[in-house]
Amino acid sequence: MRKRTNRKGNNFMSKRRHFFLSFAALLIFGITTIAQDETLSNDGVIELTRAGFAKSLIIQKIQTTKTKFETTVRKLVELKTAGVSEDVISEMLRARSTATATTTETTTVETRPVSSDLPASKNPV
Repeated sequence: MRKRTNRKGNNFMSKRRHFFLSFAALLIFGITTIAQDETLSNDGVIELTRAGFAKSLIIQKIQTTKTKFETTVRKLVELKTAGVSEDVISEMLRARSTATATTTETTTVETRPVSSDLPASKNPV
């Protein structure tokens, strides 16, 4: 059986296969990149709840996704009114406090004055 070739004599099927594989790789890379950039918010949790997802699945999503929750009293009441379970709200508060603790963590460096009457080589550093 003879292989199909284009006018230049190159293997047409090989080029087609190469194009398809390249396209598939770019598509998978793009989807992965978009999924990694996802940030779960209050609205996302409400959407998952209204769609009927189990609270265990929503909690797992909170634990495995970058989150940005608003946890003011008004927003907590909004979540409860929308039917979000208290277990899910509790996990949202935990995720929020973990994120806040991570971003507000500071390093304290103790400094002490260097005595000017000692030679530079004997100053404690």
